[in-house]
Amino acid sequence: MYLQEPLTDAVAKMAAVVREVDSAQLPASTPCDAYDVRGLIQHLLHWAPIIEAAAKQAQVPADHPAEQDIAVDPATWQAEYLSWLDRIVTAWQPDSVWEGVANVKGAEVPTARIGSSTLGELVLHGWDLAVATGQRLHHADSVVEPLFRTFTERGATGRAMGLYGPEVAVPESASLFDRTLGLSGRDPAWQPRNAASGVRQSQE
Repeated sequence: MYLQEPLTDAVAKMAAVVREVDSAQLPASTPCDAYDVRGLIQHLLHWAPIIEAAAKQAQVPADHPAEQDIAVDPATWQAEYLSWLDRIVTAWQPDSVWEGVANVKGAEVPTARIGSSTLGELVLHGWDLAVATGQRLHHADSVVEPLFRTFTERGATGRAMGLYGPEVAVPESASLFDRTLGLSGRDPAWQPRNAASGVRQSQE
């Protein structure tokens, strides 16, 4: 099963969130303990060229900077990342892209696995960025079902490898998106420290 449609939807939701981030929010906390908003943006900008290159089975330039060395210019980072989102969704459209093997940081990885991981990157980090900046983000079941299935089948292995945190208990009656967040180690009720009441934007 190829994931072009869920990926396209996730890109669109991420782009909507990115457009609403204010530069004053760059120091804000996020659900990822290792990142503030600036650090999360560095992470996204670091991986975007790698994700596009994987689809094209191309090599990322050797001088591609480490996450912590990525510059986040308050005046330009949004346009830069939005451009990468357009390039990513275009690169991953052909069916043939999902049937290859790519070299990612020295490892040979099936492109289908990279595409699935990219969907997770956009859905989960899109939510991280949204809630960290006072926005609300929700994804349809059709988008998160592949991630829910992956976390259900391989969650214990991923946690053992440190790819995500301990599972957060979420009621069975909760939405599939919230249950997926819980499986990824995220609390759907998370709020930033010293958060102002309410949310600024709804991404339904």
